[in-house]
Amino acid sequence: MFVQDFVYLDADYDLVCERLAALGQDGTLASSAAAVYRHGEELLIRVRPGESPAVSKTVRLEMGPVMQRGDGVVFPLTWTATGAAPLFPQMEADLEVAPFGGGRVQLSFLGRYRVPLGRFGRRLDELVLHRVAQATVREFLQRVASYAAGEQPIPAVSG
Repeated sequence: MFVQDFVYLDADYDLVCERLAALGQDGTLASSAAAVYRHGEELLIRVRPGESPAVSKTVRLEMGPVMQRGDGVVFPLTWTATGAAPLFPQMEADLEVAPFGGGRVQLSFLGRYRVPLGRFGRRLDELVLHRVAQATVREFLQRVASYAAGEQPIPAVSG
């Protein structure tokens, strides 16, 4: 399954790239992903009232080496649930930064995830989970964009 989103920033391209590279090095990006993933669980609770997730999970986010793509750069990401990982989707994504002209930058998230649990998992994804994935990616991208543009720090995540 695919999930994507993008935002435009009024920010300096080089500064955005620098800030994102620093996030990957100090672990802040990983803790932001974990917080957003937990928010995704909360969305699932709202979508399916009265039910709670059977398994609590945390997320490990790994950033691969930065790659040049055209005029922009790509930060490859792997987003994996820890613990009972085979029960949850794993996402591989590209966080791409591209100059847009006029002091603007486009920040894009292009992800693909594998749905576990065969036909049952695919049906559940069609009914509910894809919307959760979209909302999770949207929040993650907005947090990263705010930080990259220098508008606000990504909040520290405890526990």
